[in-house]
Amino acid sequence: MEEADHTDQARAAKRIVTLDELALHNSHESGVWVAISGKVYDISTFLSEHPGGEDILLEAAGTDVTEDFFDLHNDEAQELLPAYHIGSLGLTAKSGTELVTDQSQRHSFLRPDIWQQVTVLEKRRLSHNTILITLKWDHCEEFGLPIGKHVLLRARDPVSGNNIVRAYTPTATKDSLGEVDLLIKIYHKTDGRAGGKMTTTLHHMPLGATLELKGPVGTFEYLGKGKCHVSGKTRQVNRFVLVSAGSGLTPMLQVLRAIARDAEDSTECLLLYGNRHEEDIFI
Repeated sequence: MEEADHTDQARAAKRIVTLDELALHNSHESGVWVAISGKVYDISTFLSEHPGGEDILLEAAGTDVTEDFFDLHNDEAQELLPAYHIGSLGLTAKSGTELVTDQSQRHSFLRPDIWQQVTVLEKRRLSHNTILITLKWDHCEEFGLPIGKHVLLRARDPVSGNNIVRAYTPTATKDSLGEVDLLIKIYHKTDGRAGGKMTTTLHHMPLGATLELKGPVGTFEYLGKGKCHVSGKTRQVNRFVLVSAGSGLTPMLQVLRAIARDAEDSTECLLLYGNRHEEDIFI
């Protein structure tokens, strides 16, 4: 067995994977490959073991995930990589500046492959542990977030200097282009629990500070009139039963708002919304 492992490692060391070949391996059927720091990994068998679920891995399948991997994972995750190594990337991935930098060529602000800079415009307290943050970008473009999708938010930890990345669902995009609202539940430090790294960073962040967004991400999208995409498949529904708690309400608000605004959308909705304490309710 040990000899076989050495043989596999030797083959992986010699194999060259092109960008086109990498891009073809982006699903359960084709296999899930990703590139990290110039090396290619087949993580198909790891999907069910991923602590964050397989959806986020499928979103990244077939691409270079170097930056996101080191932002989101610790040394323990890096130690797992050699077991999935299958080759080296033959060509470097395109940099963000090569993809699209001309603002006139873009129709929406969000890009799934580039971190976009935003500024903290306003912070408003909704409850004792919930704030609403308004983020603004320079160019008056549509946000470009499909209904049901979410974004990745990246901030710099003021203590360690490391990047922190978390997924959030905007409550709404502003009608005036160039702004978006994020609902943030603050996890304060207690005797038995450390404070949330991202939420405490956002809580203390001053107006005018900069953050970064990337997206859309997620495997659900509401297309209207009961039609939706779920994990790549189109479904038609007559009724949604929406179950949420705390700030987990925000993805539901997207769908509810879209249905309410469309006079021709007769999709029924039942919302079950829970909180631990009455003071936690923010709507």
